[in-house]
Amino acid sequence: MGRNIVIAFVLIFLMLIFWNYILTRRAPKEQKPPTTTVVEKEEVKEREVPEEITTIKTAPETEAALDTVYTLMYRIILSARGATIKSMALKEYKDPEGNNVELIRAGERALTDVINLDGELLDLKDAVFKVIERTPNKLVYSFTLPSGETVLKEYSFVDTSYMFSLYVTLPEAEKYKISWDAGLEFTEKYTELRFFSALAYMGGGIVPRELSKLKKKPYELQGDIDWVGTKNKYFLAAIVPDNVRTEKCSMMRFGTGMVSGGGGCCTPYAQCGAGGGTPKVPNEDTQIGVSLFTEYKSPMRFKIYVGPLDYDLLKKFGVGLQEACYLGFKWIRPISKFILAILLGLHKVIRNYGVVIIVFALMISLVFFPLTRSQQKSMKGLAQLQPKLQALQKKYKKNPQALNRATMELYRKHKVNPLGGCLPLIVQMPIFFALYAILSSTIALRGTSFLWVSDLSQKDPIFVLPILMGATMLISARIQPQQQSQQKMFTYMMPIIFTFLFLSFPAGLVLYWLVYNVFSIVESYIVRRTL
Repeated sequence: MGRNIVIAFVLIFLMLIFWNYILTRRAPKEQKPPTTTVVEKEEVKEREVPEEITTIKTAPETEAALDTVYTLMYRIILSARGATIKSMALKEYKDPEGNNVELIRAGERALTDVINLDGELLDLKDAVFKVIERTPNKLVYSFTLPSGETVLKEYSFVDTSYMFSLYVTLPEAEKYKISWDAGLEFTEKYTELRFFSALAYMGGGIVPRELSKLKKKPYELQGDIDWVGTKNKYFLAAIVPDNVRTEKCSMMRFGTGMVSGGGGCCTPYAQCGAGGGTPKVPNEDTQIGVSLFTEYKSPMRFKIYVGPLDYDLLKKFGVGLQEACYLGFKWIRPISKFILAILLGLHKVIRNYGVVIIVFALMISLVFFPLTRSQQKSMKGLAQLQPKLQALQKKYKKNPQALNRATMELYRKHKVNPLGGCLPLIVQMPIFFALYAILSSTIALRGTSFLWVSDLSQKDPIFVLPILMGATMLISARIQPQQQSQQKMFTYMMPIIFTFLFLSFPAGLVLYWLVYNVFSIVESYIVRRTL
């Protein structure tokens, strides 16, 4: 294995560590629009409204009626208390226990209101509304304020969409605040908290605020907000103003206590084990609430999306919701989108995503075959030049500048590119990073199985794929021309290092690298026969 190949492997190894243990703990940071203004509010008591806001309470929770609406996509339960959403269960997606995924945690309610009426702030979260109109796809709630004026909240649902409408009719209020302060339920057996974040879309760009960065102090963005939302790994709840002008949005974490266990934690579906400390069961400290502040317009209309982080589905709404999908950093996202389109297209013909990944690896190996051939030629040429290079090293042992000039002249004379062996590995890196982003958080691969792996987005539970991948790396390294005997140690060291590194990677990504290695070995054999 040549010196340049060794350097390339070391650099790639360091890049993978940097990516896996540092960068992926955060959502991609997009450039904030120039008009964005961030305001940190003074710290307030946890989950309490400021003293100047009057909370209207008219009856205990047990006396608030519940209404259930069924569509083809979900079952939603609304509470007359605040005319809020109490439950949202998606029919297409299952939790680890096999039930429909529930997105609102028990005891929480979403889409609460605060209105500014003649300078007085009224919190309607606990006000008990009454239903004045009920149809299979529409509910209209009414509440009479102490002043005698009426507040109306109308929910309108569509059978075939995760997006529904909310109309709010108020007295001549000056300002209005609507909040999704229920967070999102934990939907996976192993929840990775690095994907939990608040999001705002404004000025054509996404502004994320990760869970780890949110405090008790509200994080505010002032300006015209296209939408604001909160997400976990696979699902999104977003408020989209339709006919109203926004002034700002606010993001806030429910408490500040950290959950041990780093980027991941146990969930109500899994028992926390020992080793490295015992992680706590997720609690309200891991939840995120978002609010939207608007000017008054009667009636106000909001679009509410509560559903999967499906890129193609979200793109159809035309308001930038697809930017909530995690596809890597800004420079990786175009590659991720292209690869995702290929994988989804292949899945229309090949129903198992494991086979899709195998076919994709074959396609990439064929595309890169010219580079593989160039790599083999360069490595063979470098190996053949070793005696002459060693002679130059002895001749110019005390003159590094002369050694460098003589070495480059030797490469030029024999038409050998010393970096040719590194090129295929370097070109592969963007594809690797894009696949990491796709396989880690794309809803289409959630819970997809292949052979013994029950979920390709999670690590191999018995580590067979990483071990096989390491074995193929070892075979690939051993069949390469060796330039210097002292470099043989890398033939054994790098596969071992990469094997341990890949133990925690998504099984789908390890499968891709394994299959690509196998195809590369075959290609190397073919090229060496032709050379």
